[in-house]
Amino acid sequence: MAHAQWARLAVGSLAGAMLCVLSGCGGGAGDPVAPAWSPPAWFAQQAQKQEEYRVALQACLDGKGWDLTVTSLGGVEEGLSKADMQRFPGDLDTCRTSMGLPTQPPPKTDAELRDEYRKDLDVRACLVAQGYAMAEPQSEDAWLDAARESYDPATTEERLREIVMWTPYGDPVIDALPPSNVDELTTVCPQVAF
Repeated sequence: MAHAQWARLAVGSLAGAMLCVLSGCGGGAGDPVAPAWSPPAWFAQQAQKQEEYRVALQACLDGKGWDLTVTSLGGVEEGLSKADMQRFPGDLDTCRTSMGLPTQPPPKTDAELRDEYRKDLDVRACLVAQGYAMAEPQSEDAWLDAARESYDPATTEERLREIVMWTPYGDPVIDALPPSNVDELTTVCPQVAF
C-alpha cells in the first residue's frame, strides 16, 4: 500500500513538473535569464597598474607642493583655481615623465584599438551586471573609425568635440550619477586606461 501511494505521488509530481515546464510557470515565456558574470583577468591587472600609478603620481605631486588627492585614473578630487590650472599641467607632465610615461599617448595600432573596444565591452557587461540598463554600444567599425580620428594628433580640437566615440562610462545612465558613485563603480568596473 505504501509503495502504491509513493508511486502515485511520484507520478503526480512528475506530471506537475512537466506541466509547469510546458506552460512556462518558472518566469514567463521568453523571460531572459541573466547569465552569471565574472570579471575578466585584465580587471585585476589594470586595478594593480592604476593603484601603482596613483601612488607614484600622488608622491610626485606631493613633492611639488600640491595638496591634492589623486584618483585612480590620475585626476584630482579637488577643484583647481585659475592660477593652479596654469601650473598643474606642467607639473603633471613633469611627474609623468619622471614615472617613465609619455606626456601624450602614443599612437595605437588597429590591434590595440580592437583590444580597447573589447575591454570597453567587458566594462559595459560589468555595469549591466551591477544593475544598470545601458544603451547598446557603438559598432566596432564605427568605434574604430572614431578612435583612429580622435587619437590622430592632426585632429583639431574643434573636430575632437564633434567625434562620437562610445565608452561605457559615457552612457547617459552612468553619466547622470554623482561623481562619488562613479568613483565607487570604477573600483568594480574599471575604465579602460592602462
